[in-house]
Amino acid sequence: MEGFSELADYYYSLGRKERRRIDREYHQFILEKPCAFSNSYNTAKPHHVRLPGMKPADIFEIPTTHKIHTEIHTKGKKMTEKKYKIELADLVKWYHVEFWEQKK
Repeated sequence: MEGFSELADYYYSLGRKERRRIDREYHQFILEKPCAFSNSYNTAKPHHVRLPGMKPADIFEIPTTHKIHTEIHTKGKKMTEKKYKIELADLVKWYHVEFWEQKK
């Protein structure tokens, strides 16, 4: 995932123990955010965005309501991106920037 974001580059330079720490911190950060699509604070659980060739770590989560989380899984990533006119990877990058700025 080199070059995806500063956070991802840093994350993948770490050992397993430090990655778990960053995963927990990022997961907590995402839990405090409103849904990326509806801006509702009635979030169910974060959605893990799958990027090509990898199983997503917690640093690839975005906040979603239960309804939208289900929609992504039932209708698919491409249909969701088309409906909301945004790419899920772009959302992840946006949250990475915000999280990384808070960590500096």
